Amino acid sequence: MAKVHVTIQVVLWLLSVAYLSAFLSLFFQVPGLYGPKGVTPIHPYLPLNSHSFLSNWLSRPTLLWLSNTAGIDPSSGMLVLCLVGSVLSFCTLIYPLFRSPLSYFILYLLYLSVHNVGGVFLWFQWDALLLEFGALAVFLAPIEPLFLIPSCPRPWDSLKLWLIRWLAFRLIFSSGVVKLNAGCPTWWGLTALQVHFESQCIPTQLSWYLHQLPVWTLRLSVVFTFFAEIAAPLLFLLPSRSLRLIAFLTQAQLLFGINTGGNYNFFGILSLAALITVLDDDCLSYSKKGRLHRFLTRLDLVVVTPLVLAAYAYYTVQLFNLRLSIRPLEVTSSVNFSQDEWDSWVAWAVPWTVWSGVAWLLYQMAHALLSSLTQPQGVIGKLTSTLATCVYSVLALFLFLNTLPSYTQISPSFRSSLPPSLFSWESTLSDYSLASHYGPFRRMTGVGGRPEVVLEWSNHLEGEWREYNFHYKPGNLSTAPSFLAPHQPRLDWQLWFAALSTYQHTPWVIQLINRLLQNESSVLALLTDTPPQPVYIRASHYLYHFTSEGTDWWSRDNQEEFVPPLSVDHKTVRDFLKEKGLWVEGRLSNTSVDSLIHKIYWTAHNSVSPQVAIWVTCLLALFVAILDHVLYKNSWIVRTLTTSSVLWVGIILCYVITIRK
Repeated sequence: MAKVHVTIQVVLWLLSVAYLSAFLSLFFQVPGLYGPKGVTPIHPYLPLNSHSFLSNWLSRPTLLWLSNTAGIDPSSGMLVLCLVGSVLSFCTLIYPLFRSPLSYFILYLLYLSVHNVGGVFLWFQWDALLLEFGALAVFLAPIEPLFLIPSCPRPWDSLKLWLIRWLAFRLIFSSGVVKLNAGCPTWWGLTALQVHFESQCIPTQLSWYLHQLPVWTLRLSVVFTFFAEIAAPLLFLLPSRSLRLIAFLTQAQLLFGINTGGNYNFFGILSLAALITVLDDDCLSYSKKGRLHRFLTRLDLVVVTPLVLAAYAYYTVQLFNLRLSIRPLEVTSSVNFSQDEWDSWVAWAVPWTVWSGVAWLLYQMAHALLSSLTQPQGVIGKLTSTLATCVYSVLALFLFLNTLPSYTQISPSFRSSLPPSLFSWESTLSDYSLASHYGPFRRMTGVGGRPEVVLEWSNHLEGEWREYNFHYKPGNLSTAPSFLAPHQPRLDWQLWFAALSTYQHTPWVIQLINRLLQNESSVLALLTDTPPQPVYIRASHYLYHFTSEGTDWWSRDNQEEFVPPLSVDHKTVRDFLKEKGLWVEGRLSNTSVDSLIHKIYWTAHNSVSPQVAIWVTCLLALFVAILDHVLYKNSWIVRTLTTSSVLWVGIILCYVITIRK
């Protein structure tokens, strides 16, 4: 079996980038979103009581219960967790010594703690993906750095890595299947991308150009999306390395298109990290193999791969009725199968993928057990390796089975046949996000225009209404979309979802207006401008469209009133927020520790933007990691002193630059 040591290190490094991006991004938003005067204060989730920490943990797993013990505000505790998570993930980026199960367990615990009190602003699929991936990383990370012992043969590495590959398969395959399961007319009509680039949460400048592409190109791109998300992932479950490599390259193209044509924060990094597990060290580095291996590789390349690709090409042409037209030069396409035929295929495919997963898992377990009996030297070495393999095998089997209830949601008929005990496990462990169901963009919104909520303020009901401007979401018609990944502005994102609904179903919008009426600085920090305290604020519902020419990027039509004009002393606002559980009184902590934590926050906020902070930190970590690799042949003392010196010089330079700014 191919070695996977390099692959594991690449996967862990990319996961650390995702953790760093998530923690730093959230750090800049905590006071405005979760502070005592934020949009959704978190201290109601953590009431003061006389219960033990264990009892509180069992009711809601979060380390933020300790903020009550420390006598600080829970939002200050959340800032501390974000800072600790940022520092630890940075250390795992630059020092392989830190890429241990303990480090990734702490990172998982920190993010779980903020996620479980984060409410609507932390309910995104990539947050669930980060937690599931993070839990598997505790299982994946090599244990040797934790005990400062030399690296040794690890027969169970391929077994552990396969669980991440199974996660990659579920993520991508489910994302494709749900699009057709949902019966969305735009996906079935291959018109989804004609509205997607305009209507997605936060477009980039490239989105505008992609939106202008010919219709036949956008339709063909939908066909490619179905191929990449439904057909290609099936190759993950095959033993052919060349086919898995082709599947990886197909997914890489799709990921590149998604993450350049839209702002999807750290989701692209997580997806790439999961996809890397489709490869092995032979794909990432050169190694010599024996004659049998070379023969099987040639057989795979010359016979198996061409046959599979030919079958894929044939069925893609037939199922999507692809036809080449010379005049004009274009490729026409249309779906050539019915909903019933699709449902029948899914009812067959999902059980097949599950049983293929079972077969792969059993093979990995058997191979790891055999290797543990033959590779180590001496009886003690064999016994230790065999015992470790058995432990990892039991854990791997449990983690695999725990994913089945969430994965099989795409096939209700097969899901109903699963043993009831699996659903009991899922329910018991649901607070720990060890498995989730994935399926973004199952229904395409924004057909006919991109809905937007625009907040406006005035000092007179009949007077001039002026708009609040946000950092990232569309507002001003002449402001170009920006590229901000891997930062995720969570308020901007949720306002996109709010525009698809009403304020009765998104009551936090009224709380946002209430905080702006109070001129709350922590909430204003999430916006671009800070006007004087207004008397009235209202919200209007607009439909935005990309322009096709001119200097403006957007055009818009006013549709209707979203929220009527409200004032700071409006009794209806208070009654509405009380009814929705958002009217929070008391519990304001202002200890010296709180003041210090918030001073650090405001210093960072006033010095640098979140996306710049993330990019500079990641690039500095990459430079230090490369330097450490270059110095690999030197002693660990020389390497540590050199990289630490460079690191501190970089930190000081960044500090000086931000202070001068």
